[in-house]
Amino acid sequence: MIAETKRKYPSLKEIRADKGYRGEDVVRTVRAQGLIITCTKSNAGGAIFVPAQGRWIVER
Repeated sequence: MIAETKRKYPSLKEIRADKGYRGEDVVRTVRAQGLIITCTKSNAGGAIFVPAQGRWIVER
């Protein structure tokens, strides 16, 4: 999926993901495509939902 996405969007430079994508296999695969992966931290558990910067872009 990452290789296909990189072919479709050659200007893609960074992938943002949640903590489910912190594994070495994912990091190795992303880096092999010349991309950077940034795993954001969750701010869940607070009294009020506040989206973390850059985290909810895709869901919009």
